[in-house]
Amino acid sequence: MADVDVLIHEFGSFYDFQKGFPVLIRGHQLLMASEEFSHLLENSFDSWMIFGSYNTVFIENTKRIIVDPGAGEVGSWGVLESRLKELGLTPSDIDIVINTHLHGDHAGSNFIFRGKRLIVHEKAVLSMQSKWAEFTEACIKPLEVDEISNDTQITEDVKVITTPGHTLGGKNVIDNTPEGLVAMVGDA
Repeated sequence: MADVDVLIHEFGSFYDFQKGFPVLIRGHQLLMASEEFSHLLENSFDSWMIFGSYNTVFIENTKRIIVDPGAGEVGSWGVLESRLKELGLTPSDIDIVINTHLHGDHAGSNFIFRGKRLIVHEKAVLSMQSKWAEFTEACIKPLEVDEISNDTQITEDVKVITTPGHTLGGKNVIDNTPEGLVAMVGDA
């Protein structure tokens, strides 16, 4: 059975992190209370467009897996490396990176896992190569890209399933943990 740990929970652009959670979001002091965040979204459509959301998830069983490393700032500011260090790990200890899709807030920090296996849908790679060559060079090519097109078993307990809709080649990750099935759904 695979264990799952949310390393970073991101809402938008941050100025500071504390154990993987944002302290400031574009200058708005949020305590991450859902009613405060909902109030902000209800009162400003522009904020909804600004605020992305993802979870960087660490899965450990026979392989060490990172799902959605996060926005580029998370990698360049050392936030993800700090969170890994809290687990006694470094980026070199990770075996596999999985992107649920190739938007910058999910895949922008792939670069810290240079040379590692990257599991991504072939349609997502094709779409990104034609639309955003710089992103492809920085966040996809430094890894050993494993393009999939169908549901794929990654380890005995971890499976990637295709879930198109939000983007071409969207995927979810299903993990059989000791507590039951856990789904990492990106922006599905």
